[in-house]
Amino acid sequence: MLPDTLRPQQPRSWIEKGVPTAQVQGSGVGGRITKEDAVKAQVTSAKPAEAKAAAPSAPPVIVSGGARTVRREKMTSLRKTIARRLVAVKNETAMLTSFNEVDMKPVMELRSRYKDKFKEKYGVGLGFMSFFTKAILRGLERLSGSKRLY
Repeated sequence: MLPDTLRPQQPRSWIEKGVPTAQVQGSGVGGRITKEDAVKAQVTSAKPAEAKAAAPSAPPVIVSGGARTVRREKMTSLRKTIARRLVAVKNETAMLTSFNEVDMKPVMELRSRYKDKFKEKYGVGLGFMSFFTKAILRGLERLSGSKRLY
């Protein structure tokens, strides 16, 4: 229980900082605890607070499931919110994945033939994205009959 000498806006911040309100002598009007009193008490109680911070509040539960161990720890409110929003987005968003099989052997042969020359000339490796881009542009040319799309 908090002492009656605290103002309404003070207790939460003092509790979060670990200020021992029961042990603080108020120097304000009517024996009220002032901000300076709390700061002085916080400085004197900083060493015990550091020792408390080093020890976890509750030990994590370790479940052995064969070769792999599982640690279960209580989620913070931030992680709970992030998880809840990620699941909501996953459930509300339409997603489509399609796979098209393509014979890449000619592209791989062409890449292996020019890989070293390309590296010497431009200083970067020759990847597959250039070939994919070229194929897309050729397809667009065939569809529209025009090279003015790009």
